[in-house]
Amino acid sequence: MPKFNLTTHKLVFFNSLIFLLTPFIPEVIRDLLSLHLFGSDFFISLQLVSYQFLHNNLQHILFNMLLLYVFAIEIEAIIGARKLLAIYIVSGVAGGILHNLTLYNDFIANINDFRLVGASGSIWGIMICYALYFPGTKLHPFFSPIGIKAGWFIFSFFIIEFILALFVKESQTAYFAHVGGAIGGLLMFLYYNGIKIWRN
Repeated sequence: MPKFNLTTHKLVFFNSLIFLLTPFIPEVIRDLLSLHLFGSDFFISLQLVSYQFLHNNLQHILFNMLLLYVFAIEIEAIIGARKLLAIYIVSGVAGGILHNLTLYNDFIANINDFRLVGASGSIWGIMICYALYFPGTKLHPFFSPIGIKAGWFIFSFFIIEFILALFVKESQTAYFAHVGGAIGGLLMFLYYNGIKIWRN
């Protein structure tokens, strides 16, 4: 049984705690910690990290924390707490940067109105690392009785996300944040493992 002091558990706990505190400090969450577009009156560089721990609603955080726990806990077991935390943060930063770069020109007239929250970019980075560390592990998405190899499933899912990012312009889902997070995760994997991309 995994110990509670794992970084995976701490990330889930911290995300959940911030979510519970959000109704009591909504202005802080909205104006200070959410990620605003580059050039916005509200943007500060700290937001590239802080937005990763904020969520819009219960469904948002439950889904993200489930994915975080499922994929991160196995990665942490083989690479350790510090490397896992670095993947989480760097992937989130990469997702935030790509999201902002792709939206900046489209919404320049309303630049102060847009903000991003959520750990999705961070989790996409962790998912990509999982696909690379455990490509042959069978996943059962949506409780399917048929197992699908993690490598095939996650990278197929990424391709769908990338296509949606390119062609779906009006959406509540920050697809480019997901794509950026996945790229960040890939870069972190390469940084830690050199050219050993596909294991097992």
